[in-house]
Amino acid sequence: MKSSCKQIDITDVNTILPWVGECIDRHKRRRDFEELLLTVGGMTKEDYRKAVNGDLSLLEEPKRRIAKEATKRIKNRDLKLSPVVIQYRQDKSSLKWRQIGRESAMQQIFDYIAIRSCEDIWNRRIVPQQASSIRNRGQVYGTAMISSWVQRDNRAAEYAKEHGYRYSRKCKEHVKLDVKQCYPSLRTEMFMRRFRRDCKNKDIL
Repeated sequence: MKSSCKQIDITDVNTILPWVGECIDRHKRRRDFEELLLTVGGMTKEDYRKAVNGDLSLLEEPKRRIAKEATKRIKNRDLKLSPVVIQYRQDKSSLKWRQIGRESAMQQIFDYIAIRSCEDIWNRRIVPQQASSIRNRGQVYGTAMISSWVQRDNRAAEYAKEHGYRYSRKCKEHVKLDVKQCYPSLRTEMFMRRFRRDCKNKDIL
């Protein structure tokens, strides 16, 4: 498979500005993003209040300032990010203890830049059936997707039986599992080795 992301320039403000804007639009009411908009974005508290109450035009210049700061850090290979704060919370439904990482607002800005700049890889490598880690594709989406496979298989089997055709069922087995401590057990160096294979963009890497 061809390498990806060669043409993406994440040191260009205009390239990353829509992704920075997407992150800010989604989280602008949070306290850490308020602080980011007031400091790096250069907003006044009065303008910030107007922006969260509907005057979104006031966010345009602060978004550009934050995007400029991000590109500057990328060029200098100096992200200067606050450490991720780790918290443990118990899942109300499964009663499992989960390790939750709380990132700074600027860290989340860089997350959006990293994820969106790799869209070429995701489109080539991740099939549409993925039902986690994607917005609006949670458990209900996954259940409906599996149900549609089974129903389609049942209809094909009934049609074959009715018309005297041979049919080998596609939905023969299933397995339900959960990988214990999945994310904490992932090794960064192993991920990066595979990622370098797909991504040929030094700035993104």
